[in-house]
Amino acid sequence: MGDKMKAAVLVDEGNLQVLSVEKPKIKNSNDILIQVECCAICGSDVSAISVPRRHPVTYNTIIGHEYVGKIVEMGDSVSGFSIGERVVVEPNIACGKCAMCKNGHTNMCPNIKLTGFHYNGGMAEFSVMPDTQVHKIRDQSVQAKRVVLTEPLACVISSLAKLKIQIGDYCVVLGAGPIGLMYTELLKAYGAGKVIVSVRSARHKSAVEALGAIVVDPGKDNLNEFVKAQTDGLGADIVIDCVGGLMTDAVSCCAVGGQVMLFGLNEAKENHLIPFDLTRREISVAGSYITKKSFPRAIRVIEAGVVKLDKIVTHIFDLENIQSGFQAIKNGEAIKVVIQCHK
Repeated sequence: MGDKMKAAVLVDEGNLQVLSVEKPKIKNSNDILIQVECCAICGSDVSAISVPRRHPVTYNTIIGHEYVGKIVEMGDSVSGFSIGERVVVEPNIACGKCAMCKNGHTNMCPNIKLTGFHYNGGMAEFSVMPDTQVHKIRDQSVQAKRVVLTEPLACVISSLAKLKIQIGDYCVVLGAGPIGLMYTELLKAYGAGKVIVSVRSARHKSAVEALGAIVVDPGKDNLNEFVKAQTDGLGADIVIDCVGGLMTDAVSCCAVGGQVMLFGLNEAKENHLIPFDLTRREISVAGSYITKKSFPRAIRVIEAGVVKLDKIVTHIFDLENIQSGFQAIKNGEAIKVVIQCHK
């Protein structure tokens, strides 16, 4: 297979290059060498390569953390896997030793290694990961463009576990990017009475409507008034901010006794809130960060066809053309871009 491979490396600020680099090797007894089939571009990848940079990253790192591939080699202590099996990678590597990890909050580990940002990721022909981060795909026939979305879906599932969702709930999703569309599919699967999605882009509106949800354009409509009109004046039982920084909007259209989930990240955005509004209306607010014990469930959901994800992946490029993938996202042409690393 040779000692070199192609990989997308963030050399320095805004300088992403496809280079010939050393192929990774098995170094530890629990390592697994994966031939990467494909890797999806995440919004955080866009932030990492932006100028100025909007996401922490170590330069000269192979980017990419949403990927699927086949096992080609394993360390001596690896068990439960076989050569040739298709697997998906759980990218965030917690230390397992700190107080956060020991208390079950592995996603809050202060020593966590973020694959694709501080630890070489999957936008390459090969990747080595410890077996603790590798999950088997039981149904090997599932399309790669669906399985590759396991990581973002796991993040969404992890957040939904914090909510008390009931059949017939009125739900509002703020944002219709890949994450917003995943929430839309899952809330429909939960049996939501209505799912209202706030979206401006025409391409994203079409994707939302194809999922059977109701579109509201915040640039044209008053969100609060629109939601009240769609919910008999009650407001939404569940409101999810997929964008980040939209807590004021989320609370404004939330029903008495409703729940707000803050999922999107926007460190710079400030919100003006009156705590009395939360107390008087008994609104619960929760936050959710990356994943925690949700990868196996995400794989089950994909294999069972509970979510189709077909409307999310709109563009596929070869690794050599990765810049075209990022450009399609920046131009608003794409919803989700997948990069083929091996054909």
